[in-house]
Amino acid sequence: MRPPLVVSSVASLAVFVFSPLPSAQMFMAAGLADIPLLPLAGAFLIGRSISYTIYVTAATAAEETVHRLLRQGLTSPSAIAIQLASLAASQFN
Repeated sequence: MRPPLVVSSVASLAVFVFSPLPSAQMFMAAGLADIPLLPLAGAFLIGRSISYTIYVTAATAAEETVHRLLRQGLTSPSAIAIQLASLAASQFN
């Protein structure tokens, strides 16, 4: 059976890996809790690598979708007609 300190340290590192809290506050809390820095830094690297990979993947998918929707919406004949009608109406006001 593992000592409670090791289990609590592993649990703390797991929370740190998947926590959305800013890193400065997490490192300050780790310092106050007297957690060793090397495992914490490793957990930080792993957690940020995973979360940033997810962010980049989601942003890439969103960019492709938004680009396609804007291209379809702004270049369709009805969208061009509405834009021209809006420009013409704004000239008479």
